[in-house]
Amino acid sequence: MSERNTVTVKIYGQEYNISGEASREHIMRVADYVDSKMQEIGDAINASNSGIAVLAAVNIADEYFARENDIAELQEKNEQLVNDTQRYSLLWEEAKQSLAQYKEEMAGTRAQQEENLRTLTDKNDRIAELTAQLQEVNGHNEVLRARCEELTRRAESAVFD
Repeated sequence: MSERNTVTVKIYGQEYNISGEASREHIMRVADYVDSKMQEIGDAINASNSGIAVLAAVNIADEYFARENDIAELQEKNEQLVNDTQRYSLLWEEAKQSLAQYKEEMAGTRAQQEENLRTLTDKNDRIAELTAQLQEVNGHNEVLRARCEELTRRAESAVFD
């Protein structure tokens, strides 16, 4: 159990001994706050000490409940922020997974593209080979056609002679 502190304070002109487990500084701060509230109300109205004390207590209670409402609103906002953070974290993870999947697909597409390029190169090489063979065959055909024409002329001249 903590050590109890007893502090003599002055509130609205009267001395009080306040005892508690809070620090001496805290007890004095609370007493100063109550004194300032009573002074504020005492300066504003003409009432007995007990009336001023009651009004000060009501004002302090009002401030207390206003702070409680502020705290509740902040807690609600904090919960919303936590929920938003979790949602954005999930979205971030999904985006990272999508990016990884996209990179994989791109690597696969790139590999397919390289394979297609190799196939195209091979087919172009084969076309070049076949074109060369065709030119060679056409060359042989020209030679054969020329011989055929020569043989046809010879045959015609042999028949008419």
